[in-house]
Amino acid sequence: LNKIMDKHKKAVAQHKDLILQCLDDPDVTIRMRALDLITSMVNEKNLEVIIQRLTDHLYGTDGSYRDHVLEQIINVCRKHDYEFVRDFAWYVQLLTNMTGLSSMCKSNAELVSSQLMDVTIRVPEVREFSVEQMEGIIINNGLISDAHNMQSNAICRILEASSYIVGEYSQFVKSHLTLVSAMLQSRISSLPGDIQCIFIHNALKVVCSGLCEYLVDDDESDDEDSDDDIDEEELTKDLISGTIKLLEPLSTSSYIEVQERANAYLFFMKWLQDE
Repeated sequence: LNKIMDKHKKAVAQHKDLILQCLDDPDVTIRMRALDLITSMVNEKNLEVIIQRLTDHLYGTDGSYRDHVLEQIINVCRKHDYEFVRDFAWYVQLLTNMTGLSSMCKSNAELVSSQLMDVTIRVPEVREFSVEQMEGIIINNGLISDAHNMQSNAICRILEASSYIVGEYSQFVKSHLTLVSAMLQSRISSLPGDIQCIFIHNALKVVCSGLCEYLVDDDESDDEDSDDDIDEEELTKDLISGTIKLLEPLSTSSYIEVQERANAYLFFMKWLQDE
């Protein structure tokens, strides 16, 4: 079937169900051959169906074979500049789900990370959804809490992409203080220095976006004597004071660049608090 695939795709496609069944064969060689065949059959109409089947198969595998399946899934989706992808929100969701895998090799983590950023940057319509998903990764997914042994762990690349996306498109962030608290929590000190710097830098973007949102809302409600004015003022104060409290431990970091950034942003936030 592999030999005739290039010239007679339709003939091979008739055996799609049989080939999919071969993915569960105990012989890894047969599984690899079936995987090569099924990924060659993908087109715009059947992409999501086949990828869903491969994703279901992915969660039942481990080791180098799992890494190979994951790589093939992403390669199929990004083939010819996303030729077969109709719904980019679906693709972002797929990539987000992959971040929850119990293990991932460095090359695949970098692949997932680069795809998340590439799609979010190039497809404006998907940015709000992408930010929502990245908020979930940072706040709820537990990747940071599992970071005790992450100095050489590839998951750091996914955290880097998540941080960049919520910072660069912070206008779509819903829970500013919650997100900033997650990005500047004490546990990030177990991450490599460069990742800590990225978290601090993008946390400030989220803070500034939140302050702009609160201040604009406050200006719009100046003519109204309501509790909304108090709420916006309290949110502003909480965001500033909360960020200062979170930055203070990072200002004494053993990493010089982390220390420098934390102190610079701390000075700015304290100035803002006085103003």
